[in-house]
Order: sequence, then C-alpha cells, then structure tokens
Amino acid sequence: MTTISEISNLFVKQNRKLVIANSQEEWEPAVQDVYSILEQIDSSMSNLVLASSFSETAKIASILLTIMAEAGQYRHEQFNPSSPEEIKKRKLIDEKMLPEMGRLRKKSIFLAKKYFLSPIFEPLWDDIKLEIFPLLESMDPDIAPERFMPFRVIQIGNVVERLFSFIIRTNNMDLSSNSGLLREIYNRKYLRFGTSGVRGRWQVDFTEQRAKQVTQAVCEFLQAKDIPSYVGAEDLSGKTIVIGYDSRRNARQVAEWIAQVCIANGFKVDLANRDTPTPALVAYLTEYKNSNEVAGLINCTASHNPPEWQGIKFNPRLGYPAPTNVTDFIAYRINEMQLLDQGAKAANLSIAEEQGRLQGFDPISFYTKWILENGEGNARIPLNVDRIRSFYEDKLVVVDEMHGAGRGYLTKLLGEIGVRHKVIHSERDPNIPGLDYANPEEPFINDLKKAVQDMDAYIGLGLDTDADRFGIVDKSGQYFRPNQILPMLVRYLGVDRGLTGRVIATQTGSPLLEVLSEHINNNDKNKPAEGVVPLYIKHPFYKLQVGKKEDRIQKNTFLVPVGI
Repeated sequence: MTTISEISNLFVKQNRKLVIANSQEEWEPAVQDVYSILEQIDSSMSNLVLASSFSETAKIASILLTIMAEAGQYRHEQFNPSSPEEIKKRKLIDEKMLPEMGRLRKKSIFLAKKYFLSPIFEPLWDDIKLEIFPLLESMDPDIAPERFMPFRVIQIGNVVERLFSFIIRTNNMDLSSNSGLLREIYNRKYLRFGTSGVRGRWQVDFTEQRAKQVTQAVCEFLQAKDIPSYVGAEDLSGKTIVIGYDSRRNARQVAEWIAQVCIANGFKVDLANRDTPTPALVAYLTEYKNSNEVAGLINCTASHNPPEWQGIKFNPRLGYPAPTNVTDFIAYRINEMQLLDQGAKAANLSIAEEQGRLQGFDPISFYTKWILENGEGNARIPLNVDRIRSFYEDKLVVVDEMHGAGRGYLTKLLGEIGVRHKVIHSERDPNIPGLDYANPEEPFINDLKKAVQDMDAYIGLGLDTDADRFGIVDKSGQYFRPNQILPMLVRYLGVDRGLTGRVIATQTGSPLLEVLSEHINNNDKNKPAEGVVPLYIKHPFYKLQVGKKEDRIQKNTFLVPVGI
C-alpha cells in the first residue's frame, strides 16, 4: 500500500511544477500529475486515514487544502497585459489555465468532504457539515469565481481554525488530545503572510519550528536557492542579515532562533541588543549599513497585536516590505517543508560570536542623530530645531511609550532639541498593564488623553509596540488619527513652507491629500502622468460599485497599496 509520506513527497515534487509553470506546455502535464495524486488519495482514502498516525493523516488535509489555495497561482490571476502578445497570454490564462486549476480545486473540495466524513471524524460530522463544508464550497470556482488565491489562503486558514475550535466539542481523545488529529491538522496550517510578515499566537500557531521554517525559507530566497525567476531573487549569500525585535514577551528568544538559522545558512548577523523600533531598524539597514554588505532585515514583531502574539516581518536589503510575489513563494516553501517534515538548520550563537559572524547593535544614537540631521547635506526635509525649541519653551509634551520598543527614542530627540516632556507607560512590560492593546488609537490612547489634560500639556504623542504607528492628542485631550495629521503635514510642508516633491499616499489615506496637493506651487514635475489610473485599480480584485475607473485618476498624488 502507498504510504501517506510517499504520496506527500510525490505531491511536493509535482506541485512545484504546477506552481512554477508559465506556459501551456508546462502546466498541462503538471495538472495531470497532480490529478493522478488526487486519484491515489481517492482510491485509498479509507485505508490511508485509518492505518496512519495522526501526524501522517493530517498530511492528507494539508495536501487537499494546499491545492485549494494554490491551484491558480496569484501571478496568473493578477496578470495585467500591456502588449498584444501579453493579451494573447491573458486570454489563454482565462480560457485554459484558470478553468483547469478550478477543476483541480473542485476535485480537492470533493475529496476533502470525503476525508472529513471518514469514521475518525464521526463525533463531529454534524458540525463539519454545518460549518466546514460551506467554507470548502466557498472555494469552488462555480460558486465563487472571483475568490483569488490570497482570499483562498485566508479561507483554508479559516477551515483549520474552525476545525481546531471543535476540540472542545468532543471527548474523543483521538480528535481532541494535544497529539490528536485536530491538533495535528492545525500544526500544519498554511502560513499566511500579511504586509511582508506572518503573525500568530505564541505556542498555538507560532512555535519554534514555525519560526525557524519561516527563516529557512527567507534564507533560501536570499541565496536565490532553487527560486523561480518570476520571484526575482538575487544571490546574497554570506552577507549580513539585520535582526531586530520588539518589546513583547519571548521576542528576544524568537530573534535568537532566527539568528541561529541565518548563521547556519552562511549569513552574518547583526542582532539588536535591545527591543528596537521598526523605523530605526529599517534606517540601520538602509542608511547605516553599506547596501552592498547586507541581505535584508528580519524583524520579530506582531506590531500592535495583543501580548500573546508573535510575528516575523521580512524586508529585503533596500528596506521596503517584501512584495507579494516574494512572500507568496516563502509561504509556499514553508508549506513544502511542513509536508516533507523538514526542519531548519541551526548554529551555535556563542561560537558564531567568537568567529565574528554575530555582533550586536543599538541604533538609538545613530537614528536620533540621523533625524536631527534632516536637510544637512541630504535631500530630506530639514528640521528647524531652534524654532521647535522656541515654540515649546513654555509648553509640555507627553509621550506614551506604551511599554514598547520606542522607549527612549522620542524622549532622546526631545531632550536633545530642548523640549520639556513627561513620559507614561515608560517601562518595558510585555503584559502592557492598563492597556488592552499597545495601539495608539481610541480607546487604547485614553490614558494619554487623560495625562495631557491632567498635566496641562500642549500635545501628546503615542507609539505602538514596535513604534511604527502613531497617535496624536491635542491640548484639549482630543485624539487625532494619522489620516487627520497627514493632510495637515502636507498643507504645512507644501503650501505653507513651499516645499516641493512627490506626495505619495496609500489607498486607505485621506482624500484630502489629493485636494491639498493641488495647492503646492511649482510642483508639476512631481505629479503623476496625466490620465494615469492608480495601478491597484487595474487589478482584477478591484470591482467598482459606483462610477468609472477614470474617476479614480489622481492629478496630484501617487496612490499605492498599503505597506508600499
């Protein structure tokens, strides 16, 4: 009898052909090879489920859910033609490739239902039919033809999360124990990347094995190791990876796991000596280090999420968040490792430090100096330190550090400028006492609002856990969102001060930015080309409910997706 491990190993091999296929000559045989694997699973489903360990049995679910998510790769779904030849390719994708991928998904959905109705799941059959089957059917191309790959990845995650919640609905230990089938399926959950990163609950879906697998996949990308050309990797073997982390519990431990894997893969590592703000880490990577010596940044943060969450964010060497084509492939590679039961390499950090391959750093002095030197021999907007000092001579600033990685950064800046200030939530405390979230928006910024009023301060400044989000409170205790502050800055910098330059906003930014940018004088060369529709509006995902695409043409600002 064919074992699940044999099927799983064969699936990884054949699925890779399907994932990297770019032409009809490549994807047609790959589809047939995956079909043959599904037939193997179908013909021996009962024996496979009953005769295997729970860890092995969980691989069947993993294979089927992987096909539901990946069949119909995102780069094909979002392919936007710009030439007659590419228009032909788009037609082939729409008429041949995607329908065939859809049939693969339908077959996987059928087999998943059969799998979940096998005898071992009998105590949960009613729950599965009521709650799991609709989630599976929502990935049927006949039912949801526009459920593109990113949404399917979310949906297979929902399937696994819902299944895992069934643990409390049964006393059957084969299903509900810590080594039971539901836990084993959950352990193999397909990782979903958000804006350049993956997040999860500590020791639930964020474990040492997962963290190291993520890092191993990142290292392979940075080495251009068996990476398809469409991903766009460059070989940066042996260069330095910057590793940082925020103030949450276990973040330093995660950073050390990551350092072990990076060093074992032949990279050098700069590991932060303390929890460090995300903007300071990016500046250290791109402004302090030589761009020819670095491979990228791995940051251990779950941003503003609750204390029990952990996360890993990846920025390539130029500092921007890893784009979708990169994170899609990293997630795919992690899933391969899970199906093959592959771990990651790991090195001894003490030995690496002795060899000079691991060193610590703390960018606070560099970063604050870098900010204060805005406009001094560089193209950044200059700060008028004297004017700031004079304006705040008789005023108080309150800083809410929210027990996070931003501790000491704003206060150092204010101190060097000469601005009187007070700090709240200034201790590193992973439990963030008094705060449900370290997130500088209402209602979590209420302590800062109260402090500003109680201290008769002029302004309050709040930061999240990794200090890449901000919230502002005025002297009356009123909270201002970033989408209110940014238009004020555009008006002040462009209209009042007469500075010129591109105004770039995310698609969730305030529409006031477009209106205000029109009033910046002598700025025509920094505006979008006439009649150009923002790129995201051309995306297949984007569906207009009212008006026309031309209504979204921006004359004064560049609109980009969130995270870019």
